[in-house]
Amino acid sequence: MQTLKFSNLILAFLLELMALLILSYWGFVYTPLPFMIGIGAPILFIVIWAKWCAPKATHRLEGNALLCLKSLLLSIPVLCLVLLNQLFFAFIFALLILLHLSLSSYFKTV
Repeated sequence: MQTLKFSNLILAFLLELMALLILSYWGFVYTPLPFMIGIGAPILFIVIWAKWCAPKATHRLEGNALLCLKSLLLSIPVLCLVLLNQLFFAFIFALLILLHLSLSSYFKTV
């Protein structure tokens, strides 16, 4: 059981990194202001995550509020992938988010 819990933590970290990469790529490729959005979108994601979602955040949300914010923040890169017409990757990323949030809810780490 500990192995599954640790694997979920690794999955969470990888999802966060992938979210930053997807947001940056989307900003540089899809938007009319590539440098501003390509750099600004990941920074905004990091600020929101660090303020309310990170395990050592000063104002960390609890329970359903944290689950809702995490699902919202991690769903934005899925939308970016859909806008980039990368439907397969959007589907896989959404499945991994669902797996992570389900395991987090099961282990009560949300």
